[in-house]
Amino acid sequence: MFIVKSTRTWVFFFIDWRFWVWKTKTLIMSIKGITANAMLAGMLFAVYFCFSQILYLEFVTFTVILLALTLPKYNSLWVVITFVLLVWLVYGISLWSVMYIFIYPLFTIVLKLLSPILRKSIYYVAGIAFIMGLLVGNLVDLPFLLFSKEVTMMYVIIGFKTTLVQGVIASISVLIMYEPLAKQLSRILQKGAIYA
Repeated sequence: MFIVKSTRTWVFFFIDWRFWVWKTKTLIMSIKGITANAMLAGMLFAVYFCFSQILYLEFVTFTVILLALTLPKYNSLWVVITFVLLVWLVYGISLWSVMYIFIYPLFTIVLKLLSPILRKSIYYVAGIAFIMGLLVGNLVDLPFLLFSKEVTMMYVIIGFKTTLVQGVIASISVLIMYEPLAKQLSRILQKGAIYA
């Protein structure tokens, strides 16, 4: 059972026998905000679905960067978590998909913390996209440590060529597509007053 009651300063969450109270205004979200987050998570899932079968194309990282630097507050974190839950619901929970709940929210938090620096130049964003494109493939391989260190090192070494190309493609996609898409997304969010 999940009940959300909100006033201007209090949000009450009641899940079965648990009861938490947070005194904050950042957790209060309007119906338009919840709907927008769900639609953006669906868009992120569509990007994942369309490009997951094509080797080297890592547009999920690009989309996470776009959302983290464009959406206000921590809405991008909710979008990314909803996206991971969608992946789990559609594809099931596997060793790779379990790592998504750690990788993409961590990327979102890092991007939110670095956003004042990253907004100074598109080349900073391209550099962080390259690093995150490299890290995605290597961090996804970490659960194989449960089986063997040798197997994990084999995956990391063999997959380095792939992750290197993914990092380059992520940074090139930021240089080409980030600014126009960020402007359009910001305009849509402001026009609809979604997160106001």
